[in-house]
Amino acid sequence: MDFKGANGPGGPELQALREYLSEDRFRPYLEASRGDAVKASSLYAWNTAASAALYGPLQVVEGDPAQRGPCPFDGAFWRGLV
Repeated sequence: MDFKGANGPGGPELQALREYLSEDRFRPYLEASRGDAVKASSLYAWNTAASAALYGPLQVVEGDPAQRGPCPFDGAFWRGLV
């Protein structure tokens, strides 16, 4: 998602995101970007994409590994997912 749109820094995309997210939800991204709302929004979008990419593999391994022993999937399995 590009928050540096044709309508200037932020533009309607940033405004829509700021209206959608609570202040508490957006604050960590704003702090990490030193108060730059455009960078904070891009960081939020990156975090959302990274979380989505990890959701499938997480489904495979979630739970208590102590009860199942070592994970049967080696590095080749994980490389095949991306």
